[in-house]
Amino acid sequence: MAPQPGEPVISGFAEAGFSARSLAHWGLLETALKEQVRDRLLTAIDQPPPAVLEVLLRQWMEQRGLSTPVMVEEFQRRLGLAVEDLTAMVARPWRWQQWCEQQGGTQILSYFLARKAGLDQVRFWRLLCAEEELAAELYQRLRGGETGFERLAEQAGRDLPPAWRAELVGPVDLERLGGELAALLRVSEVGGLWAPRPAGEGSWQILQLEECIPAILDQPMRQRLMEELGEAALQQLLAVDQR
Repeated sequence: MAPQPGEPVISGFAEAGFSARSLAHWGLLETALKEQVRDRLLTAIDQPPPAVLEVLLRQWMEQRGLSTPVMVEEFQRRLGLAVEDLTAMVARPWRWQQWCEQQGGTQILSYFLARKAGLDQVRFWRLLCAEEELAAELYQRLRGGETGFERLAEQAGRDLPPAWRAELVGPVDLERLGGELAALLRVSEVGGLWAPRPAGEGSWQILQLEECIPAILDQPMRQRLMEELGEAALQQLLAVDQR
């Protein structure tokens, strides 16, 4: 959809004729505006050194399933990309990580401590059952050691239709669970069994904590939180631009 006379064009898309209206119709306008703001921020970050760029290009090729330089050239030809365009595209995530590191490095420890309770992970068994009486019976069997969650999961898999469903969930961040469920598991002891309780839509659930994995500020966690802080800063700038 080519831009009409006088219609705004998102910078960087003029050659392809992607107007703001076109991007809006495709549901991509907000993303394009966000990436424009990101580009402004990245002007302060240099391109990666050649050795780093080589690694980034190799990783990008693997992700795209491009195994030879000829396939990369065909990709460039199909999209009309010059070498510098490809380099900019491949290096962009790395440059964004560098920007996040520069901006959020001094905040990361306090941010982690503020978030830690929700970043702790759990693995837990959950049994869902539609009938309250059956849930109570299964709970007593579990409590008395007559059966276990694994055995009940296997049995449910053989029954059609199954009378219950048992699954081992996680590891999952506590903050990604519902408020009540996260609160229960946060105060649970490993192996602790919770009596049947409503699970919504008329069903009942039995819970047992299998493992608690405290969050630590290692490199993957640091990178994750850096990117969260960077995205938050990006959203603030985008909101200012849209006023």
